[in-house]
Amino acid sequence: MTRFLEEGEEDMYGDAVVERVQTLSGNLGQRHAEYLLAHPEEIPEEFRAYSLVFAGTIWESPDGNHQVPCITWRRADWEFTFGILEGGLDDTDRLVQVSE
Repeated sequence: MTRFLEEGEEDMYGDAVVERVQTLSGNLGQRHAEYLLAHPEEIPEEFRAYSLVFAGTIWESPDGNHQVPCITWRRADWEFTFGILEGGLDDTDRLVQVSE
């Protein structure tokens, strides 16, 4: 799991988010998010503090927004959503990537 923002960055919005995500390698995608939803016991409990972003899959909506699958802990379960990249990512977002 990778912190999206670099040291000293507070938040990022718009095309800059899309560009940064597209330059990163090893991002896991929607099928990985769906697998984890089916096997939530494999998600470490400490990850509940973050929204897990699976930017290996980027969908473009009819209005031109770039959307990525996300899973977020909500009260007692993980919830699947799509986040709009142009809407920004913050310090509670974590990109899920292949570890090297």
